[in-house]
Amino acid sequence: MFSSGLKTIRSLLERLAFSGLWTALAAGALTWAGGVFLLPPSGPPRLTIACGLAFAGTLAVYCVDRLRDIDRDHETSPRRSTFVDERRAFLLGLSGGGLALGLWTAWALPPGAWFLCAAVGAAGLLHRRLKGRSGRAWLYVALAWTGVTAGLPALLLISHAGVPIRLATLGLGLFLALGSNALASEQRGLVYDAQAASTLRRSRRWAAAATVVPLVMPGPAGMAALGATMWLAVAFFRPTERYGLIVLDGALLVGALLAAASMNG
Repeated sequence: MFSSGLKTIRSLLERLAFSGLWTALAAGALTWAGGVFLLPPSGPPRLTIACGLAFAGTLAVYCVDRLRDIDRDHETSPRRSTFVDERRAFLLGLSGGGLALGLWTAWALPPGAWFLCAAVGAAGLLHRRLKGRSGRAWLYVALAWTGVTAGLPALLLISHAGVPIRLATLGLGLFLALGSNALASEQRGLVYDAQAASTLRRSRRWAAAATVVPLVMPGPAGMAALGATMWLAVAFFRPTERYGLIVLDGALLVGALLAAASMNG
């Protein structure tokens, strides 16, 4: 019975990861943690709507990316590629639902959020072309995610006196954690050689820095949980598809939830 339960959990996590819902949940959780960091303990007004926008936009962009990049994905993510091949209609529905929810939530936020999401969304839709032409794809992924998860809550607090200094801490901490995730994710499905080892060392350093930044800069120290969970995920890295899609992105989700919970406490 225990083995059956583990298989059920693994199957559920795979479906969440392969569909893009896992990554979208991480985006929503990071946005929530960012809002609570800027204005604890409950975050700024309309933060739930901003989290919904981050979730919906990420889901729409990632579903479209999976559907368009199916051939190249076969090399590093064969199980996900099979999932996408067999459920194209389902993923199209998810992307359409994400787009509809994104438009609805964006309408309830300040105009600045519309421009931010339009810029990040455009970069996301170009991801398929950019990642094949640049060795710095991880960098623009980290910047785009930081723009959303720090930018959306900041736009809700544009007139709050304490925001600028805390935003610097939040932006740097998120960028380091997200950069660590992106660096490690690029090693998924590749041979573990000297170059991979060097990249993973850099990823661990970035995660360690993401842990330290909230402890030494202004703002709640609870945000250090995000860097800590990311460091653990990279420290035990395995170049398998499941590890890259479930554990690495799950570290962002769990770390954000732990950070938000500790700052709410």
